[in-house]
Amino acid sequence: MGEERSEQWHLMQRNIVLLFLIRTSHWFFLVMPVIIPFYHACGLSVAEIMTLQAGFSAATLFLEIPSGYFSDVWGRRRTLIVGSLISSVGWAIYCFSSGFWPFLLAEVVMGIGQSFVSGTDSALLYDSLQVLRKEEEYTLYEGRVSSAGNFSEALAGMIGGYLAFVSLYMPFYGQAVVSLVGLFSSFFLTEPPVSLFRHPSFPEVWKVVKDTVFRDKRLSLRIWFSSLVGSATLTMAWMAQSCFLYIHLPMKIWGGAVNLYSILWTLLNLFVGLAALKAYQADRYFGEQKLSLLIWIGVVAGFAGVGAVPNYFMLLFMFLFYGVRGIATPVLKDYIQRITFSEIRATVLSVRNFIIRILFSCTGPLLGKIADTWHIPSAMWVAAAFYFMTGGIILMLMDRSSSKMEQRVADGPGD
Repeated sequence: MGEERSEQWHLMQRNIVLLFLIRTSHWFFLVMPVIIPFYHACGLSVAEIMTLQAGFSAATLFLEIPSGYFSDVWGRRRTLIVGSLISSVGWAIYCFSSGFWPFLLAEVVMGIGQSFVSGTDSALLYDSLQVLRKEEEYTLYEGRVSSAGNFSEALAGMIGGYLAFVSLYMPFYGQAVVSLVGLFSSFFLTEPPVSLFRHPSFPEVWKVVKDTVFRDKRLSLRIWFSSLVGSATLTMAWMAQSCFLYIHLPMKIWGGAVNLYSILWTLLNLFVGLAALKAYQADRYFGEQKLSLLIWIGVVAGFAGVGAVPNYFMLLFMFLFYGVRGIATPVLKDYIQRITFSEIRATVLSVRNFIIRILFSCTGPLLGKIADTWHIPSAMWVAAAFYFMTGGIILMLMDRSSSKMEQRVADGPGD
């Protein structure tokens, strides 16, 4: 019995290491520092670029919740293998494509792959920590995993920038190879025992979805707030390089020896990674209510600042936004997982990702159209106003819900 428990402990520790590697490979985006110039070189407008990303998001919508159900029933390991394989196919399509429609096909394929991965990796991490009796340290580990991903993206930014000097397609060739690392690592994962318990039927899953989105106020409001912040980070990530172009930031400096976009992308992601390492301490210091408020303020201030200062100083507000993103991602996931049962955890996280993609599919193309019709600052101001209003409403409802719960506890059981 002791040897079996020791082996199980070892396998769960290995899961955590492998999840670091998988997240690192999935975030090792060689293409990101130059993807907007790449799209422009292929003749795409800002609206078309945002439509491509909306296509990616729309593809995840159809399978996001079913994939969470597959993860809960079929197993975390198998789901990650399938998702990694499909994502690799998407990158391969990019390598041999040119133009809006082939790119859209690649994004749709990768969106399907991402739907299997998103939520499943976090659920597997939490389940592994439960076996190790360290689930209370989830924010710490999720912060480290997120940080590893951001540092990976930062390193990839430098490498991808120099690969682009050879050809704008060269980062895509490298990306296809990198995607195989996550696929290979997924085969060595071990299914945690807690995820092998009884799983809900599909009708029960539908009930979980309804409870998550509408009925369970405590959970649903956290899902909605986390999803709103998630859609905001997606929007800023895909508008950032268009902002660089708007302020006429040169892509190459020092006689073409240095890719400035690559350096900026690297620094932004290093900043996210460093902030993610402090997420655990920030949560313990501020607590959920105050930290959620600060995250909302940071998101709105980031968009408003970029819109208000359309020159090189807008970069300061981008760094502010990316710092908030680094803290928000692990802590907001933890607030959801704390009140979620293991057997439905991946499904609940998939609901979160589902809402993120719906929001981005609606706002992304609209903001891109505003940027094309007027200019980037107008799009940033519209984004700031949207997240100010929606985030403020959700936080007020969360505060009201918490007050009611505290009142019930204070009143005690009825006679």
